Amino acid sequence: MSGAVEKMVIVEPKVIRLTGKPSEEITATVKVLPMEKYPFTIKSISVKNEKTLGVDLQLSEGDTPAWNIKVTNKQTRPGRYFDMITLVTDSTIQPEIRINVFGNILE
Repeated sequence: MSGAVEKMVIVEPKVIRLTGKPSEEITATVKVLPMEKYPFTIKSISVKNEKTLGVDLQLSEGDTPAWNIKVTNKQTRPGRYFDMITLVTDSTIQPEIRINVFGNILE
C-alpha cells in the first residue's frame, strides 16, 4: 500500500529541550499551526507530570488560527527527565497532538 501523507498540523519545534540550572528560568515556546485544509481548535492542554512542567496556551493573533505554548521547567533536582504535552483538539482526524519534552537540569 502506498500513498501521499498530508500534514494536518505544523508543530515548531517538534521536540522541546529545556536545559539550565534550577536557579534560572528555563522556558521554550512552541507554535502549533493547523493546516488550512484541516482546521481545528485546541480544547485542552495537559502534561504527563505537572511537577516537572508548566504550560501556558495562548491563541496567536492573525488571520490564521494558531497557538503558542509557553513551556516552563519546574524541576529543581539536577538530572535529566522526559515529559509529554498532550493537546486535545476538536478534530475527528487527529483528536490528540503529543509534544515530547526533554529536560536537562544542571548542577
